Amino acid sequence: MAPRAHPHHPDPDDDQVDPWATDSSGYDPHHFYVSSSDGNGRTSAMRVNVPPAILAEMTAIVQSGRVAEYKTVQAIVRDALVHRMRFLSKALKDRRIGNAVTWEMHQAQIDRVNAEIDSIDRFMASLEEALKRAAKAQDWVLLEDLVRDYQVQIVKMREPYRRQALAMVGLYRSMLSQED
Repeated sequence: MAPRAHPHHPDPDDDQVDPWATDSSGYDPHHFYVSSSDGNGRTSAMRVNVPPAILAEMTAIVQSGRVAEYKTVQAIVRDALVHRMRFLSKALKDRRIGNAVTWEMHQAQIDRVNAEIDSIDRFMASLEEALKRAAKAQDWVLLEDLVRDYQVQIVKMREPYRRQALAMVGLYRSMLSQED
C-alpha cells in the first residue's frame, strides 16, 4: 500500500485533486497573472528570499523578454503565487482561497485589457501627432511615408480601432492627393 500524503501537504497525484481541471472561474494554467494591485490600486508588500540560482534564472527570463508579461522578477513571483494558491484552494477545498485567487485572476485580466487599450490609444495619438506635424510642416514625403507605412499596421488592427485609424490616415491621404 502506497503511503498517503501528509494531510497538510496535498498529494498532486490524488484523483480528487486536479490542479488543471477546468471550471467557470476563468482560471487558465497557461495564463500569466502578474497584476501588482487590486482593482482599487491597493498593494501589499512582502519580502521573499530566493536561492541565488533561481533569482538569476528569473532575472534572465525578464531580461530576455521571451515572456512579454514578465517585466519584473516580482511579476514572476506574483504569477507563481496565483497558480500555487489556485492549486491549494482545490486541494484543501478552501473556498476563501479560491475566491481570493478568482478575484486576482479577474483583476489580472482587466489590467491586461486596460493596458492593451492604453497601448492602442498611445499608438493612435502618436500617429495622429506625427501626421499633423508632417502636414503642418508641409513635409509631403514624410507624410506619404507615414501613411504608407502605417496603413499596413492599421489593417491588422481589430475594430473599432481599425476604422478610426483608417479614417484618420484617409484624411491625410486626401491631403496628399490634393498636393499631387
